[in-house]
Amino acid sequence: MSIRDDGIRDEARERQAQLAAERAEREHLPPGGDPEVERYRLIVRALREPVAPGLPEDFAARVAAQAEAAASRPGFEARLTGVLMWVLLIVGVLFAGRLCVEALQVVAAWFVEIPAMRILVFAGLCIGAAWALDLGWSARRAMHHG
Repeated sequence: MSIRDDGIRDEARERQAQLAAERAEREHLPPGGDPEVERYRLIVRALREPVAPGLPEDFAARVAAQAEAAASRPGFEARLTGVLMWVLLIVGVLFAGRLCVEALQVVAAWFVEIPAMRILVFAGLCIGAAWALDLGWSARRAMHHG
């Protein structure tokens, strides 16, 4: 006997059990000795019972609307992330501000102590101004000839 024959025999045996279960339920016979037929009798009974109208007709629409509303509201994690980002920004600004003040104090001390520093700062300002003007003129030319 091949594997294919076993599969066909199993299907035939199941089909016979299903038919026996349908007949037993239709004729209101007492439970028998075959456990497979009894399992199918439970299925036949369940299929013959009308479906209980437990859900309203617009149930799916209401659930979808609730899901959309919940998705549009930020959750706890989103609010917590926002608060932590603001805290990080404030701490960063305070820290950077303190660093800038200290850097300006150091530069001011150098500016007073080293006379050549005035010339270097003036030269840096001139170079920076020339560079900024060049960028401005280049952008203006590109906009008009663009």
